[in-house]
Amino acid sequence: MLWLPLGFGLAGCTTTVHNRWAMEGDTLRHWQLQMHTMPVEIHGGFAAQDATAIAAEVARGTTPEVYAAQRPAPDTPLQKTPRVLIYLGTGYLPSDETYCQPKPKLRTVGSQVGKVNIFAAICDGSRLVVRTEQQQPSDQWVYSQVGAIVEKAEERLLYAVSTSPGTPSMGQ
Repeated sequence: MLWLPLGFGLAGCTTTVHNRWAMEGDTLRHWQLQMHTMPVEIHGGFAAQDATAIAAEVARGTTPEVYAAQRPAPDTPLQKTPRVLIYLGTGYLPSDETYCQPKPKLRTVGSQVGKVNIFAAICDGSRLVVRTEQQQPSDQWVYSQVGAIVEKAEERLLYAVSTSPGTPSMGQ
């Protein structure tokens, strides 16, 4: 686990990176090549916007319900595809063991007053690869910038992959 006080360009932010689940094939190159084509599964909400409204503002954003409605019945469900998973502004977070499962076991997480939780993960189907946690000052939260917030979360996820123990980070 790493703690990054820089917050990737957002003042007053800190990021925690969890990468202990990354396996040998989880290279930076592998996930960089997929990052901008994978669905972004949104949960939670903020400022009276629910997950569906937020997903509509994010490139490749979706929810399990929207994803299922857009695909024919025998198609692969969202939870079985590689994807970015975002829990935004919520006081709940899946347990590590169930993070990428269709019905994760949720646990309560705290949030400091005046902060918004942003939890992100790379899921390879039902397998958790890496995840990050960040609290952003709520006065920096602008709904119209949710796409940029998710892009920063994707950058943090790629950083988590690049720092995974035992996984080569460059050129593989």
